[in-house]
Amino acid sequence: MLQFNSLAELDEFVDRFEKAQIPQPEFSHRAHLAIAANYLALMPFDVAVGQVRQGLRNLLEAYKIDGYNETITLFWMNRALEYVRKHGTGSNRLDVVNGFLAEGADSSAIRHYYSPGSLSSPEARIRAVSPDLAESVSEPAKEG
Repeated sequence: MLQFNSLAELDEFVDRFEKAQIPQPEFSHRAHLAIAANYLALMPFDVAVGQVRQGLRNLLEAYKIDGYNETITLFWMNRALEYVRKHGTGSNRLDVVNGFLAEGADSSAIRHYYSPGSLSSPEARIRAVSPDLAESVSEPAKEG
């Protein structure tokens, strides 16, 4: 189970993400969430999304996988944003990231809002699509 023991360890992980140097088996769902919560604890939503988006695309390119999905990215960025807004005030970044990993990392959560067909659609890969099963906990934050 991914958890960070220090800010130095978290920062080193983020640095490897930004350089597309995380081995594919190590880049789990929880790793994605750690990156999202880390950026959202440091920067505005739009900037954090841009960082995550670019980092994911760079990693996928390094893995030689064509798998980026904008809908999935924005769903999890919004989940992380809700957590950071609720728990981030007065907390240090390490506690925020580890807290989100402990409380918000259930990878099945997205299936309550999106059907597999909706998530795998070409449209969902290039832009955020609305949930087709239930209303999202919050509407995706708007960029720009």
